[in-house]
Amino acid sequence: MDLVPEEERDQRRADFVAALGWDGPVFTIAAINGGQCKPLVYAIMEHLDSVKRTEDPHADEPAEAAGDTGEADA
Repeated sequence: MDLVPEEERDQRRADFVAALGWDGPVFTIAAINGGQCKPLVYAIMEHLDSVKRTEDPHADEPAEAAGDTGEADA
């Protein structure tokens, strides 16, 4: 939305989202100065974390050290 006049941004965003039929989250960012990029990045990370937990519920658990089976060498 870098080049869109501030007074037009809300209406343009609403028109664009309505045209897509989108009902999910919407982030209005400015690439020129990084405006509002942090909320988008955090939302992406939260989504990726939730997908990871869904696919592998143990993904957040620390892995055992490689080769350490807990058994003594014979």
